[in-house]
Amino acid sequence: MNNFDGGQKGGSKNILRELELKKPVRIDPHAAEIMKKWKNIVPQEKAKETAKTPEWILKRYPNVSKELPKHIVDDFNAQLEKAERLMEKYGKGGLFDTKGITDRINCHRVQHSIKKARVENRNAFELLEESFIFADYMNNFSYCIFGRMHIYTKEDMKQKFGNMRDSGGYEASDLLKNQTREEFHDVVKKVIKECGLSYEEAKELYEKKDISVHQYLFPAFLKLMEMGYKRYPDLIA
Repeated sequence: MNNFDGGQKGGSKNILRELELKKPVRIDPHAAEIMKKWKNIVPQEKAKETAKTPEWILKRYPNVSKELPKHIVDDFNAQLEKAERLMEKYGKGGLFDTKGITDRINCHRVQHSIKKARVENRNAFELLEESFIFADYMNNFSYCIFGRMHIYTKEDMKQKFGNMRDSGGYEASDLLKNQTREEFHDVVKKVIKECGLSYEEAKELYEKKDISVHQYLFPAFLKLMEMGYKRYPDLIA
């Protein structure tokens, strides 16, 4: 999931990928309208169904929208619910199947949050929640923004995404499909600025290789999804 283009190497796989890229891209009127205005970062019209922004978000980022498209809220809350289930299961040293790798990883994750909370004099559950949001929910968002840019040529940057970001049965948004890498990168930089953040500071935090960059960029990440980008596969790979 760390390849921003979602491509694979290998003779037959490259042929299949080329055929995939030749598929016609479906453009709906709404996506086309957003594309005409992308330089001004005009947000997507509000989804028909919205929900109140979770208090977890508003407590940490009071300047974000007070309502969000319901699918964003549901996806976000699912991460918090998972953290809650794991804390209930392993927070008091609950038994786990030593043969289950996933179970062992989850237990270790909870115990790590508990140990870290003691050192930092913080709430262990809050640390676990932050881990799920900034490490899982945002995944490798910063890598997609900063980690891949140096390998692209000028020609690469002017190439439209088309179907290349479709992955694992998930289709990229029409908004992303009709943008070049350069256009998408410019949108991200403009959104970061509109959120009162600094692209340069975010890049410095990225070099620390921890979740601090995602803690910093969360408002921009949220805004990009409001505009119509999908969390996966548009913003994380």
